[in-house]
Amino acid sequence: MLTDKLKSSLKNPKLNAWDSVNAYFDEAILNVSNKHRSMGCLLVNSLCESINYDKNMKKVVRGALSSIRKAIVARLKEAQSKGKLRKGVSVEFAADVLMNTLHGLRVNSRDGKNAKQLKELIKHSVNTLKK
Repeated sequence: MLTDKLKSSLKNPKLNAWDSVNAYFDEAILNVSNKHRSMGCLLVNSLCESINYDKNMKKVVRGALSSIRKAIVARLKEAQSKGKLRKGVSVEFAADVLMNTLHGLRVNSRDGKNAKQLKELIKHSVNTLKK
């Protein structure tokens, strides 16, 4: 499932860098049913609750999150090379902002924020990084 979401968004060569980032947020957050969104994300739930107690779980969760971050970094490098990353913002920092946004969105989903509210948060975070 994660691999499919990455292929259709961040690893989709038909999309430009920022469109791929937005497509990932759509796939991971917005296109999920309200019921599933309210349950949160298994990765984030596990990150918050389980990894300190289970070394195997820690490895799996960190590996999955690392895959997402690597795909984001690759697209941010593309944006930077095309002059589409805000001046003075490093690729690494921008990736941290987007990962933080992803985690926050998933927590906000559990807290009952609707898709419109989440989309506004995504738009704000992405726009702070785009040139």
